Amino acid sequence: MSSRINSEKLSRLKIHGRRMPLVVLPLFAGLVSTVLFFTQGGFGGHGNFDGLIVILGLPSIYLVQMVFLPEWVLYVDFSYSVILPTMMNTVLVWIAYRVVRRFVSPRPRTWSNANQKN
Repeated sequence: MSSRINSEKLSRLKIHGRRMPLVVLPLFAGLVSTVLFFTQGGFGGHGNFDGLIVILGLPSIYLVQMVFLPEWVLYVDFSYSVILPTMMNTVLVWIAYRVVRRFVSPRPRTWSNANQKN
């Protein structure tokens, strides 16, 4: 009985793992950016990893510059170079995932399914 429960849990995990890796990708990029940010001691064009932090924050790192932010956010490099781009990228990927999932059917359409009348 326990092996059946374990196999059911594993199958659910596999299904869940197949659907959600794109949403986790920006979070992982944010985690790597955080490690690089604190390894070099900040951001500001003087570090060895600034270019990589910018690449990991694309495309939202440029969108952050267009958003009106409180002045206290601009004093903390970590907030506008890592946290905000990570959050914005995660939201963008999640929205894209939902839109694609809505328009792409998970089951293939067959002739009998397409011509059925309800």
